[in-house]
Amino acid sequence: MENKEIYIVIEDSVYDSETSFNIEGFVKYDDAVKRVEEILEQDKKENPDWYDDDSYVFAQSEGCFEVYEDGSYCENHLSVYVKTITLK
Repeated sequence: MENKEIYIVIEDSVYDSETSFNIEGFVKYDDAVKRVEEILEQDKKENPDWYDDDSYVFAQSEGCFEVYEDGSYCENHLSVYVKTITLK
């Protein structure tokens, strides 16, 4: 029997010390990566100062990104990534 993979988009955020955690499942990796990109674009519209302010650290790679206020990670951050799970 062939193993199947599913892809989970995990979104962990804190805005002004208010936390949020969301997960979404996908059967195609490309769909999961697209969702990560959509979340990033939405966040850039809602929090543009995070991406233009030198006090924020931003990192991105395929299927993953993180932005946080340097020195204040617990108060302001957004982390979104794809987790691959193999079903047997």
